Amino acid sequence: MIIKEWNHDQLKIDFPNASNLDSILDAINGEANTAGRFLFGVEINGLPLTEEQEESLGRSPVDQIVSLKVSQADRAELFSESLQGLEEYSQKLAGAFEKASVLFRGADIPKAAQFCEKTILLTQGFVEMLNNFKVVYGSEFGLISSAWSRQELQTLKLLDECLSAFKRMDYLLVADIMEYELTAVAEGWGQLVQGLGQRKSETENTIR
Repeated sequence: MIIKEWNHDQLKIDFPNASNLDSILDAINGEANTAGRFLFGVEINGLPLTEEQEESLGRSPVDQIVSLKVSQADRAELFSESLQGLEEYSQKLAGAFEKASVLFRGADIPKAAQFCEKTILLTQGFVEMLNNFKVVYGSEFGLISSAWSRQELQTLKLLDECLSAFKRMDYLLVADIMEYELTAVAEGWGQLVQGLGQRKSETENTIR
């Protein structure tokens, strides 16, 4: 991983033609792409820049930027680590759904509810991670199969059903959804990610 930092004066020197944050990030992205790296983290004035903030702050004049910090990683290394991390995450989620279903079939409903809420939030975060990864992966290796989109929709649908059942205090239904459906979905994500890893290896071998 490579981390680069600039203060206001350094930005003026390194990006003399830049008028705002967007133009600076475009230049940094261009340099990173040429070097085979991926820009995955940005901090402006000491605060992390989210996707939503980038849209609103993109036109901020250079004069308003006190400091800028970006993190870059080698694309091949980042993809390999991301694929491995996503596969491991999917396995942990499958285990968490199974545990939650057991808790809901027990007597300690408050404990089960607390664990369920945490697991659902983690799953929503996982889906967001997958969506971001899909965009980056697609730009590098081509479009991902339609199975990926179907899996996203199915995951969100089941989460919504699970939350609805939870709000109705239908805990047996929550347990069933988690044990029989969400566990299978989490395992399915693991298989999809494995498939992406194989496709990545085949693409790289073809290029060589």
